[in-house]
Amino acid sequence: MTRTKPPARGRKQLLSSIADTTPLEPLVVRPNEAWMLLGISPSCGWKWVKAGKLRVVRVGPNVTMIEMAELRRFLAAHAAEPRPELPDTAD
Repeated sequence: MTRTKPPARGRKQLLSSIADTTPLEPLVVRPNEAWMLLGISPSCGWKWVKAGKLRVVRVGPNVTMIEMAELRRFLAAHAAEPRPELPDTAD
């Protein structure tokens, strides 16, 4: 019984197969994208940054980014409590 080797896979093929099956999430996003993800206005987002509620990462003098982990932390810390169910008064 002879064993056959699987076809050789080059780096491009390997990377494309990984990309096809694994959705990649960015580690950081630009502030405007973060505001969009949070559903807030840019002025509100920058107020939260200035107040220290939301941390940013400065990548050079003119580049500001926000980590996705920071957005998750912020949402977990500031998530609104679910509203209690109102009693059914249709009777």
